[in-house]
Amino acid sequence: MIDRKYDERVYLKDDYIISSFASEAFLRNEKIKIEERNYKREINKYDLLIDKLAVFIRRLGYESSIECSMLLSYMISNGYLSIDKQYFDKEIDARKELISRLGMSIIRGNGVCRNTSAMHKEVFDRLGLYDKQLYCYQGIGTGKRSKANHVINIIEYDNNYYGIDIFNGDRLYRFISELELRNISLYYNDCLRYKPYYEISIGESSIEKVREYLNKFKDYASRRSIDPYIYDQIKFEIKRKLLLYTDAMNEFFDNNKSLIKRINNKFKGTS
Repeated sequence: MIDRKYDERVYLKDDYIISSFASEAFLRNEKIKIEERNYKREINKYDLLIDKLAVFIRRLGYESSIECSMLLSYMISNGYLSIDKQYFDKEIDARKELISRLGMSIIRGNGVCRNTSAMHKEVFDRLGLYDKQLYCYQGIGTGKRSKANHVINIIEYDNNYYGIDIFNGDRLYRFISELELRNISLYYNDCLRYKPYYEISIGESSIEKVREYLNKFKDYASRRSIDPYIYDQIKFEIKRKLLLYTDAMNEFFDNNKSLIKRINNKFKGTS
């Protein structure tokens, strides 16, 4: 029965299972309190860097959610936000991360989807743009009984909401039901399955909030979405524009190198 615990057809109707997920959030919140005491200065410096990054994005004239996502994705993958200007898409031991600031791992030069999506959320919050981290299943099969193993960001664009995966080449997804998203692509047809239990277990949502999301996502699935050809054109134009700002991004890194170094120093030797 353990696998059925993660089946939305089961746990969304079972108060006992929901309460077991919700109880897990208490320990996480206690750990966050300890982190915020022990790493207060590093967290403040990191938050300052995120503030500066949001200002930089606006100064370049980026407005739409897709543009801002792709600029952030480019800056992460090319090391403009990492110590020594190097970023590798590999995992840091989760025990050596700050769960309240998962994006901080990128400063240390490494990261996976939880780190890139966390930084995305932090930057979008500063920009005043809609962002929700969506915990999901990615892989073979429908994932109906599977645990969450991936996280992307939900953004608003042209009167609809999409999932964007900046860890995997800025793949864009549309809702096809309240629990499923499909890749908008000429080359891929993969799907993701929303696993809302996870956000309950980490204290981000209550079951009531999850039900609100499910109703919204069902509505999004009925809306017209971007054509794959159009999205390819959008990506091409944005990436062409990004190359024009290489000097500006280098300047951003140079201006904030000492801040990045101070954030990283506390964690030296832990990756």
